[in-house]
Amino acid sequence: MAAHWLDRAARFAGDGVVPEASAKGFWTDDVVVVSATHRAMIEAPDCPADPEDQPPAVAIVLDRLQRGR
Repeated sequence: MAAHWLDRAARFAGDGVVPEASAKGFWTDDVVVVSATHRAMIEAPDCPADPEDQPPAVAIVLDRLQRGR
């Protein structure tokens, strides 16, 4: 199920620039600033220099899922 939503997000991410101040939800204090575009946060590069490299947000999302956050 999660794979479906991650795939969908990867294909349709691109809703424009979001000011950092408005990106934080009032319900959480767990905020991680990722230096990337929406798509680059979750999409693997076409030609990675290191095949082990992951998009910057993948490790963060997996960590939060494992911790149940």
